[in-house]
Amino acid sequence: MSFKTLFYASFIVLLLAGCGKSSDIDLPVLEADYSSNPELKEILSSDKKEDVKVKTAEKKVKKKSTPKKKKVKTATFSSTQSFTGGKSSDGLDMHKIRASANSAKTRLVFESYLWNVDKNRPTTQANNSGNYLITYDSEARTITALINGYRAFSALTGVKTASFPAGSMIKNIKLLPYMDDSGYKFTINIKEDAQVKVFELKNPGRIVVDIFKIY
Repeated sequence: MSFKTLFYASFIVLLLAGCGKSSDIDLPVLEADYSSNPELKEILSSDKKEDVKVKTAEKKVKKKSTPKKKKVKTATFSSTQSFTGGKSSDGLDMHKIRASANSAKTRLVFESYLWNVDKNRPTTQANNSGNYLITYDSEARTITALINGYRAFSALTGVKTASFPAGSMIKNIKLLPYMDDSGYKFTINIKEDAQVKVFELKNPGRIVVDIFKIY
């Protein structure tokens, strides 16, 4: 600092003190300039980067800790079952229905015979049953059967329904209208909820319907 500058500064201080006045002096706000100190600038920059890394890590942890909702698949069950079988044929007669029952199940056996053209009762059993489609509706407690290749259903000749003893699970078997001269439609109505199994036997041809009680 030069002598002239020092002189003027001392003069101003003495002048202010002599006048007995005070003055508020606004000091300039100093902004940090790190250009002259690159090391300090690098430290501050690295601190900011670390803050960003920490915040990012916190977000990831929060995201992982949030449990994902699992999609629950709703199971669907059908109330109907269908069974098919038999052999394509013609000239058959559903001549006999045999029933047996015990504490666990009721069995129906439908026996196929060769149809007599002169409408006399048949005497010869067929080797195979005709084509069949049997459907069980558990809600309606009804078994519906379509049989093809049959010219007669002499097991129910003269009556449209057949009833069974109280020991079985069968209410009745009833013929229904069917617009086919070589086929029949009928229902088996059961008394309670059950499981149903249908299969066929050959030589002679038989359709077996097993009706199991549900405990």
